[in-house]
Amino acid sequence: QQLTVLINDITNKTCMMPAFVQPNTKVNTEVPANTYRYYRMDTSKLRSGSGGFFELTADVTKGSTRVFTSATNTNPQAGSSREVTLQLKGTQQHYLEYIEPGTPKYYFSVLGVDPVNEFEFTPRILDMNGGVIG
Repeated sequence: QQLTVLINDITNKTCMMPAFVQPNTKVNTEVPANTYRYYRMDTSKLRSGSGGFFELTADVTKGSTRVFTSATNTNPQAGSSREVTLQLKGTQQHYLEYIEPGTPKYYFSVLGVDPVNEFEFTPRILDMNGGVIG
């Protein structure tokens, strides 16, 4: 687990490759202003022929962030991908996005807005009934 986190951190900081994240696993990270952190999740466990939902719960402890998603673009950004609308649930930011049937991977990015942005997030994949997968 710690080795995977370290490898993903190095990958994320040194190149444009999206770091692989496991569903239902909390990730702690930071991102400077006007910089993206890219991530990808395996969505192949969704029932064949059925779509589902990508859910992201984030706690931004310092600064401000924006989230972008894509089923095809490995580096979703402003202007080229969909920006996910957030809902506040207490102190948490909550994002929910539909995943089309047959989508094997799902990509998302977090853009730092302020000079220093520290946050933790937990991504989840939900079936059409809202059940957590993975």
